[in-house]
Amino acid sequence: MTKRALTICAIGVADSPHVAARTRCFAELGHRVYLITESRSANGIEGVTEVVPELAKNGPLAFFLRVLHRLLALAGLRVDHLSRAVAFIALLRRYRPDVVHVHFAYSYYAWMAGMVGCRPLAVTVMGGDVLFDEQGAPTAEGKWLTLNLLRQADYITAKSDYLISVLERLGGFGRKAERIVWGISLAHFRRGFFSECHRDDPQRIDTFTQQLEIYLNEFACLACPCAGPNYSVLIETHIDSVDAAFSRGVFPSFEEGWPRRSSNVTLP
Repeated sequence: MTKRALTICAIGVADSPHVAARTRCFAELGHRVYLITESRSANGIEGVTEVVPELAKNGPLAFFLRVLHRLLALAGLRVDHLSRAVAFIALLRRYRPDVVHVHFAYSYYAWMAGMVGCRPLAVTVMGGDVLFDEQGAPTAEGKWLTLNLLRQADYITAKSDYLISVLERLGGFGRKAERIVWGISLAHFRRGFFSECHRDDPQRIDTFTQQLEIYLNEFACLACPCAGPNYSVLIETHIDSVDAAFSRGVFPSFEEGWPRRSSNVTLP
């Protein structure tokens, strides 16, 4: 039985490497993927059509909206986003997606997906969009709209059990959430990858590893010491979530400060 190609409308920031990777993978599986975004990415995403909700500046609909906008404004109603909302709905009617997939719940078009009743609706939370007390400065309206989106979602994915527990506390949303961990691309990385690179160009790799420290979070640190092909990993045994970031010299003395229960693993 041949599987039918789906039409997927993703919603997210096109310049985000996470959104790019997670939309491109569905395109590589043969699905039609449209990414509704505030602005297009600089280099595009292979296989993905990026679309910015926009309405024609001329024509009957544009004239009607201008008149309606003015009347509602005179009545004291906030209508700043009326045109954007109409353009968003028009895109959904044009593409008629089999599924709408939101990447990052605290955003305008994500909220719109929850408000207009998209079905089926999948939401991928990334951390800062639901950790209201820890990151950013969410407004009361933003929190309400985010919770409404999560309430309307048919399926939610998160990268850690901790985020699922947060979803559960926010309103029982953890019951329809699944932990999905996105790994590295096996097309580019494999065991022994850095060893091979070091053999081919040792000076370049040594320079790179001198500058590279990837700190995962306050409990774990991945270090690449300048020692040829030998790379050590210090990682917290009970780490639940891994958020990688690149830094130069952020933890100059990390070997002295990390918890004793961390394990030392040598990668071949």
